[in-house]
Amino acid sequence: QGILPETVKNPIKSRLLAMTSESFLPEQQAELERLGFKTLKTEPGTLIMASGKFFYWDCILTFMNYTVFVRQVEMLSAAVIESDRTHFQTLAQAENPSFLPRGMQSGNAVLIVYIANTVDTDAQQICQKPRSISGFAKFYLTGALDTTTGQQYFSTKSPMVGAVYYGKFRYFIQRLLDPKNAPAKQPTSILGAGLLIMLVLMFVFPLIVLLALG
Repeated sequence: QGILPETVKNPIKSRLLAMTSESFLPEQQAELERLGFKTLKTEPGTLIMASGKFFYWDCILTFMNYTVFVRQVEMLSAAVIESDRTHFQTLAQAENPSFLPRGMQSGNAVLIVYIANTVDTDAQQICQKPRSISGFAKFYLTGALDTTTGQQYFSTKSPMVGAVYYGKFRYFIQRLLDPKNAPAKQPTSILGAGLLIMLVLMFVFPLIVLLALG
C-alpha cells in the first residue's frame, strides 16, 4: 500500500489548507451573528469587531459585556498580540461601558481570535494563558488557529478569580476558531450555579423561616 497524502489522513487540515484567507472571516462573522453578537466593524479579510451582552444565571446572576475581535494575519507572534492588546482594550471599553457595578452584577470580557497561517511558539504560550485587565471582573483572552497545521491555541485553565466565567469564554473562542467542530452547546457553570444556590439558602431561607415563625 502507498502512503496516504497528509491531507487525506487529516481531513480537518485538508479543509483548512483548501480555504483562502478571504474565506475565513465571513464564516466567523456568520457564527458571531448566529451566537447573538452585533457586528460593529469589518475590514474584509483582516478584521471583525463585534459586541454582545449576555445574562448568566449560572454565573451568580451576572451580565457579561463582550467585545470580540477576529483578525486574519500571516504570522502571529507575541509582538503582534501585545501590539493589539492596548488598541483592542481601548476600543472595547469605549463600546461596552457598563452602568452596573462590576463584580457580582456586571463584567467586561474582551475575546481576541486570530486566524493565522503560522503561530509562533511565544504566541502559542500567550494564547494558552488566561490574563486579566486592570479592574475586577474584566477579562482578556486570546485564541489562535494555525491554518498550516490545523492546531488551535487557547486557555484551558480557569483561574480562581472569575472561574465561573471561563467555560463561557472558551465556548465562544472555540466556536470562532472552528465553528464546524466546536462544542454545540454553551456549558453551564457548575461552580456558579452552586454558589448561587448557597447564596439563596444563606439569605432567602432564613427570611422564609422568620416570616413563618412570625
